Amino acid sequence: MTTTTIPPQLPAPRAAQGLCCFYLKYGKCQPPHGFCRFLHPTQPDNGITPCCFGATCRLGHAHRINDRMDSKTKLEYWREYNDHGNLKGNSPALRDATLLRSQLEPWPTSVLRDRLVDIFGEVYGELDGLGRGEIMERLLRRYRENNDGVRKMIRVNGAYVNEELREAIMNQLVQWRRNHKKNTRPSINAESYMILRSPVEFEQKNSNNAKQAAKKLASHRRLWDLAQIALKEVDSKFAENFS
Repeated sequence: MTTTTIPPQLPAPRAAQGLCCFYLKYGKCQPPHGFCRFLHPTQPDNGITPCCFGATCRLGHAHRINDRMDSKTKLEYWREYNDHGNLKGNSPALRDATLLRSQLEPWPTSVLRDRLVDIFGEVYGELDGLGRGEIMERLLRRYRENNDGVRKMIRVNGAYVNEELREAIMNQLVQWRRNHKKNTRPSINAESYMILRSPVEFEQKNSNNAKQAAKKLASHRRLWDLAQIALKEVDSKFAENFS
């Protein structure tokens, strides 16, 4: 007698059900409002079955789908994910920045849910079973109904830093642009893009990511220091706390 092992199917991108990501990650699930719409496995994690968030998981399970996808399949996956109303536009570079939805997209679903409760008086119990797309549409509808849909616009004038410092920063940026030909954040429409992390954020860690961040900062220390001086000149309090 022979047995056949059937590989787990890729979950629908919308993931209205599936294995609870938090249970897989932490061995327990303690939702803040007493309700979890995902499944808690009774068998040990096999390290293969995707979690409820599929390729959108940010807790380490996304590779279970991405590793089994070629570029065409990934494109179809994300297109389907977007078609379910979860995201508007494949990346920030393709969205209209003047729209409220574009400004809300970077927030995780938990923050959108909190806004519905804290600002508009909704109840967590009625929201916890909804997917991201449904939460987003509900929040946008609430904003449209509030104040007849008229949004409050806040405009703040920028502040100049001294000319000598501006020139020094520009010289460093020109030099950086000559040597840096990579966009490290492809969701942004740019020929070159680089992210530097603050020592305050990574010096307390000993991970590979922290070591890479330290090495990267060391390579661009002059640019970082000049930018920090500019911040202190305009807002010393913020300069002491940003990461």
